[in-house]
Amino acid sequence: MKYFELPKKKDFKYFQNFTDFEIVMLCEFKLLSKDPKFAPWSQRNFFNKFKNDWIKNRFPEIPFSDRSLFDVDIQRIIPFFWTNTHEEYSTANHLYIFKGKLDDIELEEIESLKIRLNTEWEGRFKSYNSMKTEFLKEGGYVEHEVTYIWDDKLYNYKEKI
Repeated sequence: MKYFELPKKKDFKYFQNFTDFEIVMLCEFKLLSKDPKFAPWSQRNFFNKFKNDWIKNRFPEIPFSDRSLFDVDIQRIIPFFWTNTHEEYSTANHLYIFKGKLDDIELEEIESLKIRLNTEWEGRFKSYNSMKTEFLKEGGYVEHEVTYIWDDKLYNYKEKI
């Protein structure tokens, strides 16, 4: 069954007993995971640790093996990777409905978490050093150390020249 309508709590595999706040935060983390800021290796590790620490603290009674499967329910709320291949996944974004049920304190907590995440990212990763491999026409390669900086206009990293 495709979720053109909002899925009911009983339709969820893991989120049946979760609050709307918890559901929204997990969906927000999923959306943030695709942000180009967190694409490079170190940034992805930083983001995953931030997200996993929040999940572990929020759901200590749920085993890691189950927590890693939360995407099953997330994809019933927001369209993502498998929307066109699996009948049980959403083709419409229902996150706004869950967000609309939150009170001001919960919305502020979500924004506060995002601000903290971005502040930590900015302090550690707005600029970073990496190795760049240049392949030579005559064969072989040369590695150069380069610095990448975040460009707000491009909303991506670019090489510092």
